[in-house]
Amino acid sequence: MTTRLGLYLLLPLFALAVYIDGQRYDPSAMDFKGQQTSALTGFLPANLEGLSRDGQPRVFSKDNLFELVNGHAEFFIAAGFKQSAVAGYRAAGDEAGMPVINIDVYDMGVSENAFGVMAEEGAQAEAFDVGFMGVKTGESVMFIKGPYYVKVTAFGNGVEKLSAYAYAVDKAMTGVVSTLPQFDRLPDKGSTGRNYVRKDYLGMDFFAGVFEKKYNRGGEEFSAFVMTPKGGAEALVNKALAFYRQSGAKTEAVGLGNMKGWDIADKYEGSMTLVVSGADVIGVKGLTDGNARMAFLAEAVADAKK
Repeated sequence: MTTRLGLYLLLPLFALAVYIDGQRYDPSAMDFKGQQTSALTGFLPANLEGLSRDGQPRVFSKDNLFELVNGHAEFFIAAGFKQSAVAGYRAAGDEAGMPVINIDVYDMGVSENAFGVMAEEGAQAEAFDVGFMGVKTGESVMFIKGPYYVKVTAFGNGVEKLSAYAYAVDKAMTGVVSTLPQFDRLPDKGSTGRNYVRKDYLGMDFFAGVFEKKYNRGGEEFSAFVMTPKGGAEALVNKALAFYRQSGAKTEAVGLGNMKGWDIADKYEGSMTLVVSGADVIGVKGLTDGNARMAFLAEAVADAKK
C-alpha cells in the first residue's frame, strides 16, 4: 500500500507557521562543557564528515527545554516531548563561536508525535529522502526516525554539505525502526498531505490521536481521518453525536455494509460522515455529496482490509 516514497510526497501542505525563531543558534544555550548522559547522545558521534563535535552534547528535559527553544518549548512539550540532546560541530582549528552545523535530536515518545512535530515545523519545506521521512529548507534538514525528530542546521560554509551531514546523522541512528501504519487505513489516491493531531481534533477533546489525510479529487478538496479510541469506537461516536446534537447539528444513521455509520451536518464543520470499522472510527468531511462520502468510506474500508 503506502510506500515510503508516498510518505515523502504527501507531507502536510497546510499553511502552518514554521517555528524557527526559537531555534536559532544561541551560544549561551550551546555550552557543551561538562558530561551529560542520555541514550540520545549515542546519535551524536564525536566526529562527523570531517568535523569534530564541540565538547560533550548537552541534554535537555522538560524543565530546561526553554533554554534551547525559547518561546517554543510549550509546543514540543504539548506534542509529547521526553528529552533532547544537542551538539555543535566544527572543523579542526576553528575558533570558538558559531559551529559549522548544529544537530538537535528530540525524543518525542512515539513515531506519531515525531511526525506531528516535523509536519508543523517543516510545513513549508521540500520533501527530502533521509531517515524514515524528511524535509529540507535552505539551511536545515528535518527528519524522523522511530520516536525521534532530528534537526540538522547548517551555518556559513556548512550549508554546502548540509545533505551529507544529514545522511551521516541518519547513519548514526542505524537500528532505529520507524513505522506509521495508521495512514495506510486511508486511500492514497488524490492525497495531497497528511497530519497527526494528538487531541482536540475538530474542537473536541475526546477526538485524540487522529491521523488525517487531505485530498483533491476532481478539483474538490476534502479530508479524511482515522482514529482508534481507547474507550471503544462506538463510545467515541456516541460522544461525538451527543456533542453535535447539542450544538444543533443534524445527524442521521446510515449503513455501510454491516458497519454502522452516521451523517452529520454542522453549520461550522460542514457535512461529515463517520463509520465504525472494527476498533477504528473513520470519517470524511468536506465532500458535499453524501453518496460521494459513502463511496470514499467504502474505498477506505476496502483498502484497510488489503
